[in-house]
Amino acid sequence: MAFPTCGATARSIPSAIETSDRKRLDQLVQAVKTLGLAHYFTGREEYAVHAAKRLRVWFFDEATKMNPHLRYAQAVPGRNTGRPEGIIETHNLPELIDAVGLLQGSSGWTETDHIRLRGWFNSMLNWLRDSPESKAEAKSRNNHGTWYDVQVASFALFVEREKVAKQLLAEFAARRIAKQIELDGSQPQELARTQAWHYSTFNLEALFNAAAVADKAGINLWNYETNDKRSIRKALDWLIPFAAGEKKWTYKEISPFEPQKLAPLLRRAAIVYREPAYDEAIAKLPKPTGDERWQLFYPRPAQQR
Repeated sequence: MAFPTCGATARSIPSAIETSDRKRLDQLVQAVKTLGLAHYFTGREEYAVHAAKRLRVWFFDEATKMNPHLRYAQAVPGRNTGRPEGIIETHNLPELIDAVGLLQGSSGWTETDHIRLRGWFNSMLNWLRDSPESKAEAKSRNNHGTWYDVQVASFALFVEREKVAKQLLAEFAARRIAKQIELDGSQPQELARTQAWHYSTFNLEALFNAAAVADKAGINLWNYETNDKRSIRKALDWLIPFAAGEKKWTYKEISPFEPQKLAPLLRRAAIVYREPAYDEAIAKLPKPTGDERWQLFYPRPAQQR
């Protein structure tokens, strides 16, 4: 599979977009997350069996599998066959790895399946580290660079290449936190976009995910501060008044302003920093209208119930 399917001409741009695998990949990730949670909480094997079926179609079956690279990602028909920015299209594959963990021990997802999946991700990791596209994306200063690091570190830990993960995460604070977050906690690279709120929360999610992965490698990014106090936590704190309606969002936002997108990050912060105020802030946001599975992944701390 390619991102998107290549071979289209400039006249057939709509059909090229329609045949892109990006939405199908997201559907796979979301389906496996739901099925993994259903199996974990109910113990019913049919959920694991169906998740395994979908994983095999995407990663193993010769006729349908995705090749472990993003060479054709975000191809622009008539201009190029792919570009470095397309690497962000698989930013949610680390979520898939977590979801697969919920299938462990089931009869539907075997040890052989797990070994084969690790082999696929090992090949993908090699491409992410060695290809010209990846080397260009790694230099990106905004959310693209952050999500690149999340993918590399997550894949490296999954395939037990801990040295690779630790080397990248040891440099993460200086390369991402110190350079992406201002003294007041704002993220200027994201605020310059036409969807400033979306990209500010999107990059913050990547920073949170990087910190969570770093935990597994024995590196504490959650509490990292530069000498002038730039930190992940300060970036979250800067966004809260806007989400809660206490400040007006004056930056460009061509899509709907969705303060509720901050809710999962507030819950995660409440857990990590042992700060009930973050969880209490969720009540100030508009009621969620979409995916609430984060409530299962990050349940409310017991002392706050």
